[in-house]
Amino acid sequence: MKFNLNFDVKSNIVSLVVIASILILLIYFIIIVHKRRQYNHQNEKYNHNTLQNNKNSRLNSNLNSNLNSRQNSNLNSNLNSRKISKLDTSYLTENFKNNKYNSGKCEIDKRGLVKDELYDKVKNVDIVYMWVDGSDKTWQKSMRSNENSRNRSNNEILYSLRSISKFMPWHEGRVFIVTPNQTPSGINSVKGTDENAIRNAPKNSTIIIDQNSIIPREIGETMNSFMIEVFLHRIPTLTEDFIYMNDDYFMGKPLIPSDFYSLNRDKTLRPKFYSNNFKINGGIKKSNEFYKKKRKLWLSATYFTNSKLTDYFKMVNDRNNRMNNTNNEYKQPERFYLEHAPYMFKKSWCKEVFDIWKPEFKKMYGHKRRHWYDLIFVLMYRYYCIESGKECDLIREPENIFLKLITNNKKENVKFYEKVTDKCPKFFTLNDEYSKEDVKTDMTDFMENFFNNKGLFEA
Repeated sequence: MKFNLNFDVKSNIVSLVVIASILILLIYFIIIVHKRRQYNHQNEKYNHNTLQNNKNSRLNSNLNSNLNSRQNSNLNSNLNSRKISKLDTSYLTENFKNNKYNSGKCEIDKRGLVKDELYDKVKNVDIVYMWVDGSDKTWQKSMRSNENSRNRSNNEILYSLRSISKFMPWHEGRVFIVTPNQTPSGINSVKGTDENAIRNAPKNSTIIIDQNSIIPREIGETMNSFMIEVFLHRIPTLTEDFIYMNDDYFMGKPLIPSDFYSLNRDKTLRPKFYSNNFKINGGIKKSNEFYKKKRKLWLSATYFTNSKLTDYFKMVNDRNNRMNNTNNEYKQPERFYLEHAPYMFKKSWCKEVFDIWKPEFKKMYGHKRRHWYDLIFVLMYRYYCIESGKECDLIREPENIFLKLITNNKKENVKFYEKVTDKCPKFFTLNDEYSKEDVKTDMTDFMENFFNNKGLFEA
């Protein structure tokens, strides 16, 4: 018994030693694996940082290069294709890292361009912008105005021009920019001081028109865009049909001539007027109320314009009754608010509108800024043409036209940018009402990503 007991004790000790040895080896193995993972993680972090630094170095060295990277969607290519005046590497790394606003989906042309008779006419139609740089101290002094959301420039016109180059490459007409003797930076331009200078302008240059050269002298210096719009048709050598654009209007997918016009039987261009579905339900009474309270200026001007349209067509109806010995009652047709989309004008029709309401327009001459009792020319022009029987069409495509008021709500702004990238509208507009600089950074980030290649008119 004694021998067996000693034997059992010795066996147990051996077993315990073996088990302990195994546990020690297991713990050692776990420690080695953990340290190896730490090493790999640190190495990966180092490689990531090195790669990022290399990207930023390449960005610095290639910043002013003109790269054609339309088909390359990777981050480095997208960054290299930009032209930025002051490099902020941390900003670029943070905001462009995901390339989330890539326009590749929207570049797919699902309809195709047909080079038919309509194409032959529309491709040479001129485009007209109005633009002002509210940060210009000389302009501020002359107009006794400060920079605000209505007149500040976020370089939207550069991206609007890029959208034309990107989504209307078939357009061969000229681009005019009407300004208070200012020139947008970064854009090829010549001053259209006379017809000779305009006719000899290079194809890759915009033509700057001083607004004082087309408006009556008695108006003088003005910042009232409602007033300047009345006289756009006076631009020398302007084509009979022309497209008027605000600088914050952008194309969102490939467009074709039939998005702007159709052909009449006599082969003249038949303009399309884009409208939304919201009826204008106010007239002079509501305009008077807004004026007394000094509120809702744009809405007041809309209602005022609506009342003048009604007065005119009621007068025409009464005159026709007298001439024809009839007793037809005038019923005001439905009118809708303008959509934020290009306006298709004819010079001859613009002159008709001005001649009919000349006394009313002259009352606006003294309004150096927008006024509650201003006529909105684009609205008056549209419904004069429609209700007087001109050959034109009213188009409603709310699903194809997006509008966003850019505020300090970054989350909502980003939702809109993502919506544009996903839905690819024909036209979209960015109205700015923000006060934070990082909101401007986000908006620039979106436009630099979506319109990532230099356009025809860029310097």
